[in-house]
Amino acid sequence: MGSQQKANSQEEVAKWLMQFKPAERIIVQSKLDGCSIELYYKNGVFKSGVTRGDGITGDDITDNVSKMQGCVKRLVENFTGSVRGEVLMFHEEKNKYFPQMANCRNAASGVMKRKNGEGCELLHIVTYDAMYEDEDKSFERESQ
Repeated sequence: MGSQQKANSQEEVAKWLMQFKPAERIIVQSKLDGCSIELYYKNGVFKSGVTRGDGITGDDITDNVSKMQGCVKRLVENFTGSVRGEVLMFHEEKNKYFPQMANCRNAASGVMKRKNGEGCELLHIVTYDAMYEDEDKSFERESQ
């Protein structure tokens, strides 16, 4: 899982938008300052969750993911593949339980990798992308 392209100013967004024709429809998502995660589903059932790690090999945190808010254990669709997202900790939880941490992202990163899973119920998963395991299958549109 590599990093995504970023736009940090209105000028950068405007420059990025120039590559599209006026009639083209685009989907824009907010930047989430969390920790990348990939969830794997087999026939619609959650099987595993891994961190980004070094971009090639991630840490298996499946047991901890199961405790996080937003972890869907069974999808409506019979989907086999990966769902990408971010693990977040909200300011209220960080300030209450981890005031010593520099920021929410650092707190989330530390908690999600704990061996005993303590505190994982304070974390939130927000997903934004999915890829079929079968390379011959794909979504026709981003909105799917």
